[in-house]
Amino acid sequence: MTFSSDEAIFHEGEIAIQTRLGISDRMEKFGRKMIRSFMPEQHQTFYQQLPYLFAGYQNKQGEVWASVLTGDKGFISPQNEFQLAVSAQKINGDPIYDAIQQDPNLRIGLLGIDLSNRRRNRMSAQLSSVNSNSLMLNVLQAFGNCPQYIQTRTLQKITPPSGKQQVQRITTFNEAITKLIENADSMFVASSSQNAINKTAVGAEHGADMSYRGGQPGFIRVDNNNTLTIPDFSGNNHFNTLGNIEVNPNVGLLFLDFENGDIISLTGTAKILWDSDEYKLFKGAQRLWQFQMQRGVVLPKALPYRWTLEQTSPNSLMTDTWLESRQRVESAKTIAKSDWLTAKVSQISDESAPIRSFYLDWPTTQAPDFKAGQFVTIKVTIDNQTYIRNYTISSAPDDKNFRISVKREKSRDGLSPDGKVSSYLHTQIKVGDEISVRLPQGQFTIDPSETRTVVMLSAGVGITPMVSMLKDVFNHGIKHRHCRPVIMLNSVRNGSEQAFAEELQTIQENSQGSIAVLWNFTRPSEQDENQKKFHLNTRLNKALLQRLLPIDHYQFYLCGPAEFIQDTYNLLLSLGVRDEDIEAEAFGPAGLKRQKPKLSKQQQQNQVAPNAIIEFASSKVEQSWDNTHDDLLSFAEAHGLEPVYGCRTGQCGACAVKIKAGKVMHSDSATATIGKDEALLCCAKPKRSVNGEIPVLTLRA
Repeated sequence: MTFSSDEAIFHEGEIAIQTRLGISDRMEKFGRKMIRSFMPEQHQTFYQQLPYLFAGYQNKQGEVWASVLTGDKGFISPQNEFQLAVSAQKINGDPIYDAIQQDPNLRIGLLGIDLSNRRRNRMSAQLSSVNSNSLMLNVLQAFGNCPQYIQTRTLQKITPPSGKQQVQRITTFNEAITKLIENADSMFVASSSQNAINKTAVGAEHGADMSYRGGQPGFIRVDNNNTLTIPDFSGNNHFNTLGNIEVNPNVGLLFLDFENGDIISLTGTAKILWDSDEYKLFKGAQRLWQFQMQRGVVLPKALPYRWTLEQTSPNSLMTDTWLESRQRVESAKTIAKSDWLTAKVSQISDESAPIRSFYLDWPTTQAPDFKAGQFVTIKVTIDNQTYIRNYTISSAPDDKNFRISVKREKSRDGLSPDGKVSSYLHTQIKVGDEISVRLPQGQFTIDPSETRTVVMLSAGVGITPMVSMLKDVFNHGIKHRHCRPVIMLNSVRNGSEQAFAEELQTIQENSQGSIAVLWNFTRPSEQDENQKKFHLNTRLNKALLQRLLPIDHYQFYLCGPAEFIQDTYNLLLSLGVRDEDIEAEAFGPAGLKRQKPKLSKQQQQNQVAPNAIIEFASSKVEQSWDNTHDDLLSFAEAHGLEPVYGCRTGQCGACAVKIKAGKVMHSDSATATIGKDEALLCCAKPKRSVNGEIPVLTLRA
C-alpha cells in the first residue's frame, strides 16, 4: 500500500525547504515512489536482525529527545507490515520511558542502522500499546536511506556493569563532553513537526523523525559551552530533519562513545543558518544549522556494546573538518595567486612510460581549493637558471592527496634537446624534495552537476586534466546519487603510453553505467593485441564519432597536442557541433583557432585606445597607457607588478583578472574561456571609448 494522490507525504516544513531549493515537484514524485505506509518485507527482515535501534520523540513538555534502544537480536519484531513490537532492555535514566508513560499516543521516529555494512532504514511510527518493556508501534511512514556518511564499525557485545547505572544531568558541556563531540564522526538527530501550532495535525506526514549525521572527526563545531554548529551535507532531499526544524525548533541530539559505551543525550533548540555564507568555506556543506542545548543526560557505560572503527565513509572523506576549513580560509587571506609557495613531494608514481605523478604536500596544511581541469605553475632552478612551467592537476578537488602528472618530453628527431624541466623532474626530483609552486589557475574546467552528457577526447598527456574532471564528476555523483554521463576516449600510440588505466577502470566499474572509458591505440604492439588493452585502433574521423555517439546535445572537452586539438575541433564542427559546446586546452606553442567571426587586424587596431589610464586596484597603481606596449601584461611588468601568468599566448587563462571598470580589446590569440567581466592580460589592450574621451580601465590586480 502506498499513499494515494490526495494524501500528503511531506508536511509544510519539508515542502517549504524543497520549494526554496526548487525541487518540490521532483521530490513530490520521487517521494511517492520511495515513502510507504507499511514496512516492505526486506525492512521487516532487516529490523529483526538488529541488536540496537535509534528513536526520536517529543515529550509532553515539548522537549525533543533521542534515545538508543538495545536488546538481543530479535528484540525488534515486526508483527506484520503495519506493526512493529520492540522489547528493549531498559537503560536507567533514558528519557524515553517518561515520555512513553506521559503520552500513550506518542509519535516516535525510528532509525534502524547496521554499522557493519552501512545499511539503514527509517520509519515514522505511533505508539499503540505498552506491555512491560514491550512497545507496540503502528507504522505511519517507512523508507530506505542511503549509506552516504555512515562509518563502518564492527560490534562486540559485553556484559554491562551490574547494578543501577549512574545518571549525570547537565546544562552545559564540560571538558569531557566537548572533547567527545569535537572528535565525533557520527551523531543522531531527533526532530518533530508537531509543535504547539500544529499539534492537532494527525496526518502520517506529521510526527517524529530520527536521522544520522556523519563526517570526519571534527565536522561538528563547539561554539561555546552549549552551542554547536553543524554542516548539512547532500542527502535524500526529503529534508525531514530540517523541515521539522522549520516548523518546530525543538531538537534532540544523541552521541555515543563507541569505545567506552557512554550515552550522551541532549535536548534543545535548532535553527537553520539561511543567511550565513560560512558554509561555502566548508567543503561538502550545502548549508549550516545550529543547536543550542537546554539540558542533557549522560549515561556512563550504559551500552552493552562496543564498536571498532573499520573504515571511514568515502563520502565523509570528501568533506571538511572545521579545522581544515579554518586553515584554508586563513591561507586564502594571506596568500595571493602570484605568491610562490614551497610544496614538498610526498610521493612519486609512474603512470606510464612517459608520465610520472608527483604528490605535493602544501605548506598551508590543507591543499588549496581548485576546480577540476586547472593547473599549477611551478618554478625550478637548473644549472643556476630559473624555469617556469605549468602542469595540470590530475587529482580531484575532493581527493585528500594533491597530484600533478608530468610527461617527460624527449627529442623526436634526436637533434633538438629533451624537455629541460620535465627531464629534471623525472630524473632529479625525489620524495622529500621541495618545489616552488603557485596556487591553481586555469579556465579549462567542468561543471559536475550539469546533466547533459560530456564527451572527453584526449591525446597523450592531454589525459591529465580529463582524469581530474572525470574523478570530480564521479565524486559528485557519489554525493548526490546521480552521476553526469561521461564518454571518455583517450588516444595514445600503445600500451606503454597508457596512463591511469587502472584508476579509470575502477571509476567506470563503480559508476553504475554512467561513465564509459575507451582507449584508442594508434600503433598497438603485439602484446597490446594479446592483452586486449584497447578498444579502437584508428584516427578520429566522422564515421567513428557517429558510431560512438548517438544523436544528442553533448558538451565536448578536448585536450592534447595543438594539432590533435585543431583537427578534432574542425571535425566536430563538420558534424554540426556548435562552437560554444566545445571546450579545449592545447599543449604546445599554438592555440586553437576557432572558426568564428573575427575582426581584421586593422579593425582590431582601430578599437584599441591610443591613450588610456590604467588602474590596478589591488596594487593601488595608476599609470598612463600610450599603446607602445604589446599587451596589459607587459605593461604591468614594466611598472613593477608581477601578475600571475602561464602561457603568455591567451591559451591557459592564468592571467585572467576581473575588470572593475572600462573595457578591453582581446587579440585573436585569446582562446582561453573567460567571463564577460574578465581580461586576459597577456593579449588584451584598453578599448577605445565611444565618445573619444580618454578611457579609464580599472583592473582588480
